[in-house]
Parts: sequence; structure tokens; C-alpha cells
Amino acid sequence: MDKSMKLDDEHLVTRDELRKMGLNYSSTQYGRWEKAKLLTPVKPGGTRSSRVHYRWSNVQNFLGTRS
Repeated sequence: MDKSMKLDDEHLVTRDELRKMGLNYSSTQYGRWEKAKLLTPVKPGGTRSSRVHYRWSNVQNFLGTRS
């Protein structure tokens, strides 16, 4: 992942942004991680059709648990 990006813990990132950072997984895989409660989706618009985001702190915690 791109270490030069400075993100605070509450920053929201999309799946596409994560892919650009090097976390190249399919939407299905992200859905599996959500179902397993490893990643918590955040929908800032509050509607079902809004784009899924993740809090940067949640992504960092998830990556820290992977080996």
C-alpha cells in the first residue's frame, strides 16, 4: 500500500481507493470480510445505493490481523 498517503483514523476510503493502494480484491471478497465482521461498511449518504466506504482505522486494524 502507498505509505505516502496521510490519512487520519476517521477518514473514509472506498473499495476503489483501497485497490489503488494495493489491496486488489474483488467486491465479493470485500463482502465476505464484511459478513465475517472483519470490515465494517459505512454508507455516508445513508441510502442503500450509496457507495460503500470503510473507516481508515478499521482497514488498518483488519490489515494488522492478517498474516
